[in-house]
Amino acid sequence: MQSIDTESGTCAAACFCLLSGRPALINTPNLLSPLQQPAEGLRSRASVFWKRVSLTAKGKYEYWITPEGLLKIEGWARDGLKDEQIAGNIGIRRQTLYEWTKRFPVIFDTLKRGKEIVDRQVENALLKRALGYEYDEVTREPDMNGEMVETKRVTKQVLPDTTAQIFWLKNRKPDEWRDKQNINVTTEKHEKLDAILSQIGGEGLEE
Repeated sequence: MQSIDTESGTCAAACFCLLSGRPALINTPNLLSPLQQPAEGLRSRASVFWKRVSLTAKGKYEYWITPEGLLKIEGWARDGLKDEQIAGNIGIRRQTLYEWTKRFPVIFDTLKRGKEIVDRQVENALLKRALGYEYDEVTREPDMNGEMVETKRVTKQVLPDTTAQIFWLKNRKPDEWRDKQNINVTTEKHEKLDAILSQIGGEGLEE
């Protein structure tokens, strides 16, 4: 006969006894002697036990739509993690995460909000690099009491970065700053150019 101590919470042993058909004794401090646990009681305890295991298992959507779970998802998105990486942290496949975003709008909104924050931060950093900026370089040294104090502050300047400027302009004003310009040559202009080349001894423009 299996003895089960309710104070230690050994519900797993109760489940084993239920499945194996072995009788179980429940030791409770409020009773003078152990009592035979009814089979229906064991079934109820087993149901609660396995339900808890299911709800706390990694990857179950129930947890990830709670405020705590959504906060984690938003934090991962804000840190710049890709959907595949976020799905890995949750314990699911990327396709499953995609299905969750369609099934639960709160997850979709959370991912979008987190990504918008980091995108804005990158935009601000790129603009700052493109325009140039100043920063203070601070030197600290220990004083007579051993405390670190500021002894020198120098303002330095970072010059504008042309690569960042070009990248910004190509994305913000693509019609004016793209590498390849689309030049439409009309038939009339084509004929004029052909005539000019013929006059200077050229062979003209090929069709």
